[in-house]
Amino acid sequence: MSKAQGNNDERLVIISRLLALSLVKDVKSKQERVKLLDLAGFTPSEIADLLDVKTGTVHVTLFNIRRAKKKSRK
Repeated sequence: MSKAQGNNDERLVIISRLLALSLVKDVKSKQERVKLLDLAGFTPSEIADLLDVKTGTVHVTLFNIRRAKKKSRK
């Protein structure tokens, strides 16, 4: 990989993080923020970094979201 390609990749990461943060900045619920970022394709680790929480917290939140969704279908 060339140095220019590496710089472009870093810029894309920064831009995607900024867009993600702007997406959830007005969302008050932690669960909704996690849900939106998950739907946007971020990994639990990336979501944790963006929201400044532990990865385990994100995993538990996603589990609870999926469990509630499953319950509502019944």
